[in-house]
Amino acid sequence: MTTSPSPLFFPQVLNEPGLHQELGTTHSLSSKDFSWLSHIALASDELRQEQTPPMSAERLTLQVKDKAPVPLAGCFMLSSTPDDAGAILYTPYGGIEKFDDVESLKAELILRLQGQTDRQQLLRFVSIAQRKELEGESIAQVTHDVIEGEVFKDQETLIKHNQQQNAQRMLVELVELPSLAGLLNEILADLLRRSFPGLRQNQTRVNFGPQSSENPASEKSMLLSDALLLHYRHQSWPSDQTIEFSNPDRTLKSNDPDQVERDKGLWQKAVKTASAGLIRLLGEKLQAYWYQVLPDGQTRHGLFIQAISDKARADILFKRQDEIISPEQSRALDVLFDCNTSATAQPPLVPETVRLWEYAANFVELAGSFMTADPHACLYTPASGLQLLEDHDDLQ
Repeated sequence: MTTSPSPLFFPQVLNEPGLHQELGTTHSLSSKDFSWLSHIALASDELRQEQTPPMSAERLTLQVKDKAPVPLAGCFMLSSTPDDAGAILYTPYGGIEKFDDVESLKAELILRLQGQTDRQQLLRFVSIAQRKELEGESIAQVTHDVIEGEVFKDQETLIKHNQQQNAQRMLVELVELPSLAGLLNEILADLLRRSFPGLRQNQTRVNFGPQSSENPASEKSMLLSDALLLHYRHQSWPSDQTIEFSNPDRTLKSNDPDQVERDKGLWQKAVKTASAGLIRLLGEKLQAYWYQVLPDGQTRHGLFIQAISDKARADILFKRQDEIISPEQSRALDVLFDCNTSATAQPPLVPETVRLWEYAANFVELAGSFMTADPHACLYTPASGLQLLEDHDDLQ
């Protein structure tokens, strides 16, 4: 059984001329093709056009009926190769691929976009909103336009623009994150809904007073949600104070002298119940927030996972293209984000969480970060990206 050759990337083309003959056989490239491909390092289209033969580097854009065009971020096309006027497709994961001409390249690209795995890889650096727009849509046409400046700088600019769009979407959702007071009011409303139908519990107040009239200055009043936090902190009501509950919308019945005491008992019971299970109840409310389905059919949880992993993938791509990490290291890191690549990445990497502490029992875990130790030590944080380490101790 034959296996597909490893993708060919530009560092091999530009920096490893001794491998050109072997790579040419594997990837159907001539020695003239390798020399011509080196023009990608030139800073402008004007300089690339001055070469013999000239090189056109072009962005690729997906056209879908009745929708805005979507630039295929991370990918570009080079044409026309020496001697045979072929076209080169570059994709972040497929690397350099040669086609007979521009039309056959575009036809193959449209075909690949019909398959789920290829489509996911090709659209990896398109913004999440654009990907959602393309779901279930057939790509009608691929257009191309000239890249005027540095090719990889243009690629990076578009990818980072899409990353910014993803970050903006996350910010919009974070603004909707309920406050602690809001969550406490929801918990209390759930517990008291049957006891007080239609009553807004965020208007309920708890009044604390002295057991005697000797110290009236000690009287204080607080919202029911604040009283819940007070009870949670001490796991009891203040023993030296009287407790009264009130709500401006609660109507007292003149023919029911026991109503006040009965209402008081219901409020006290709800606070005690909420206090006993507060961590669990808050967790359930936050779970409901994160797994709420958004208008585009995605949950907030799914959106954030996708955006954070896309950012990490982009950083790994840039590090590979800048030769900070090798293609093998890049593929190994991809295992952490896509189980479909696990068969091609050896040996597998084991991600570890990163914890900081002054006292071990009070550690803080770095959110969105991880490190690996074997065979290559590295640290990834959303703020600084991927950093190579000597070993575990280098993390200090």
